[in-house]
Amino acid sequence: EKLRSYTVYRIGKNAFSYNDVQKEIIIPDTVTEIGDYAFTKATKLTTVAIPKNVQILGAQAFSSCTALESVIFNTTSLSLIPRSAFYGCTSLHSVTLLEGITSIGYSAFYGCTSLTSVRLPEGMTTLEDSVFQKCTSLFSIVLSSSITSIGCRAFSGCAQLAEVTCYATVPPVLELFDGDHAKCKALDQKIAEKMGYKSCF
Repeated sequence: EKLRSYTVYRIGKNAFSYNDVQKEIIIPDTVTEIGDYAFTKATKLTTVAIPKNVQILGAQAFSSCTALESVIFNTTSLSLIPRSAFYGCTSLHSVTLLEGITSIGYSAFYGCTSLTSVRLPEGMTTLEDSVFQKCTSLFSIVLSSSITSIGCRAFSGCAQLAEVTCYATVPPVLELFDGDHAKCKALDQKIAEKMGYKSCF
């Protein structure tokens, strides 16, 4: 928990970005904030455990970590996974989320082409636009009973998505993609039908 006898409380902006050496970085439990772009394009990094006291995760903190295979959130103090946090992590196949996270931001897992399944924790209310867009291997997703809103293009390009389970008594609002990409809109319609609420359209 100490680096050169200093206790680490924050990992700053760009601290390990473009690092092409480290395969594993142990983030100490004293850390409460991981800054914007902290690990962007750390191309050898394979696993990440977000420690229990982290309250702030910066935008694009782990974007384009192309060797990253698994992420474990050990914190219940983090409420938001911010925009593009894991954008383009093409080897990511496992994400473990704990209760406390209420929102996943714009394009947070965009282009995570190895991700096959996701289970959202209780307390999660919002998936913003393009959250899982182009996750081409995503097969199943479980939506918590607390989910209320799903942004446009949230699942567009997820051609393998076959199982959507929603525990919400009132199905969440699914925003339309108002554009020319008919296939994306058709996919959103397909997902809505699987969740049993065509009335969103």
